[in-house]
Amino acid sequence: MGGVAENEVERKFSVPVGGDLVPPRSLGEWAAPKQFDLDAEYFDTPTLALTRAGWSLRRRTGGGDEGWHLKSPRSGDARVERRVPLAGSVPPASLRREVGHLLDDEPLIPVARLITVREEHDLLRAGGGVRAHLCHDRVRAEVGDRSSAWSEVEVELAPDEPRTTLDAVAAALAASGCGPAEHSSKVARALALRTPPAPTTVTSPANVVVAGYLARQVGSLQAYDEGVRADAPDAVHKSRVAARRLRSVLRVFVPVFDPSVARPLAEELRWYGLVAGASRDLEVLAEHVAATLADLAGAVDQGGVDQVLRHLAEKHFAAHGALVAALETDRYAALQRSLADFVAAPPLSGRRRKPTHDVVAVCLAKAIGRVRRRADAAQSRPNDLAPWHEVRKAAKAVRYACEALAEAYGPEATASAKRWEAVTEALGDAQDTVVASEALTELAGRDPGPGLALLVEQQVTKRTAALDQGRAALVEALDDPLAWLKQEASAGDVGEDSSDDGRQRLGVHLDL
Repeated sequence: MGGVAENEVERKFSVPVGGDLVPPRSLGEWAAPKQFDLDAEYFDTPTLALTRAGWSLRRRTGGGDEGWHLKSPRSGDARVERRVPLAGSVPPASLRREVGHLLDDEPLIPVARLITVREEHDLLRAGGGVRAHLCHDRVRAEVGDRSSAWSEVEVELAPDEPRTTLDAVAAALAASGCGPAEHSSKVARALALRTPPAPTTVTSPANVVVAGYLARQVGSLQAYDEGVRADAPDAVHKSRVAARRLRSVLRVFVPVFDPSVARPLAEELRWYGLVAGASRDLEVLAEHVAATLADLAGAVDQGGVDQVLRHLAEKHFAAHGALVAALETDRYAALQRSLADFVAAPPLSGRRRKPTHDVVAVCLAKAIGRVRRRADAAQSRPNDLAPWHEVRKAAKAVRYACEALAEAYGPEATASAKRWEAVTEALGDAQDTVVASEALTELAGRDPGPGLALLVEQQVTKRTAALDQGRAALVEALDDPLAWLKQEASAGDVGEDSSDDGRQRLGVHLDL
């Protein structure tokens, strides 16, 4: 699991009247006080799943134990603290894995910052060493745009020190005027400042309507990071899809967010998608070719089969190596942190004050308008897959937008997303045959044979069927009246690239 785990035994107390802490001399010799400036950033899910379960996760600088600290729920005065060396600005994957049972697909985001000035007194053993740490902490907590300050006393036993020492220190502190603290931890007290999120409905602000969807995609990127590095089954695929969904929703709902933040973030997600795509595309290609070979069992020489699969495996190995190298860069680390910060405090545009329904209706209408224009262009070149691939990309944007709205608009939005999913899946199958044909043609050029030629011919048959299926699904999706969204939208200016026919289909009338 990594890191160092220790059993932490401690109690917290209020500061005595007057605010000064004098170590009780009756307990033994105390070392000269030391002062530390501690800066801790706490991470949790948007719903505070860790805090509610009694866990805490922080990145702390200052003091003698700088690093990432994950603390388990308290059992009496004790809890387990796991420490991982200080690295990066998002929680290490090993710590996320330990609390994965609490997270589902939620991301870990910064929720509080605690800046503490600590005065530490060490109770010494007669033969040397430390029995306990007595700390007077002056804390300033920052949670969003709110802050608070307080002082408290904390007593922590050294490892192997009997609990009777803690009882003795507690009794002496009580005699000096210290009472038990009213909170179990500093971060629990700080997070009392946080306003709990309200349920998402169609009347929620536009950014809130899509916030849960965005958060889940960031959670997926975090959760699959380890699997992507290890090339675990389907990990690269799931991670790449999450990046695509994030980028797509940021672009479709661009009027909601500050474009100076959302657009660069979308570009970084595009970079990650391209890096992950090289590895994932080869996975898909290998699966596609293997399925085709199974269909043609006995018609293709086994030597040719082995040659094809070996060639694809070599290319995949190289592409995955390049992906792992990209994950080690500062650019990827900055992307992960930017995503966590975006979920924690979405930067909003001035248009967020417009009625939510109007904003999302116009955004979706524009996305559907792009599909219509690209489909019209593709119809004039029915056998050319390139324009249909552009239709597929535009259809994905509509699909992901409907998915993002489903939490607020319910099952009807989910049903619309499924219609658009049918379009993207069928056209995706057609595109896979193009990629497969190119790879197989390349191999056939180096070592021509009837087996490879038969494989290439098989791709044409599959392509025709998939393209027909995609066109039929597109007609059904475009015929969807989107009744769940066809209401009294009348938004103002939402930017360029408007679509009259898309707006009319949603019952939205604008003067753009």
